[in-house]
Amino acid sequence: MVWEPADVPDIDLGHLHQLTVVDPDSWSGVTIKVDEKTLIIVNSSHPVGRQANTLMHEWSHIELRHKPNRADRSDGGLLLLSDYPKEFEEEADWLAGCMLLPRDGLLYHCGAGLDAQGVANHYGVSRQLATWRIGKTGVKRQLGARQY
Repeated sequence: MVWEPADVPDIDLGHLHQLTVVDPDSWSGVTIKVDEKTLIIVNSSHPVGRQANTLMHEWSHIELRHKPNRADRSDGGLLLLSDYPKEFEEEADWLAGCMLLPRDGLLYHCGAGLDAQGVANHYGVSRQLATWRIGKTGVKRQLGARQY
């Protein structure tokens, strides 16, 4: 399940205000596991492109079966997963980027003349993610070699 903070039942309005207005840059997303159910809460105050990356990053942790360094249990019994090792964060970043911006699609769209912002708009992600993936995949280098 995927929620925004406002979807959390009985959330204190002061907490919601803190998370989405006062300090929205302190977090992007969180994964909560209750028994066999997994919930991802995405920061709805972030731009939609960033939310897409956050959602896919959190999904990557689940898909890759990452175990956090630390797990906390809320007063209500919810298991809050947090503090993944650096290598798990990097692995989740890579998988999220690959899922959101596949190399073949980047090659096609960059070859058709789209820049990073155009690619970001096409795929509904941030320009920063598009720039990162274009650079990491070697697409520009490959396209440059075709010109000769």
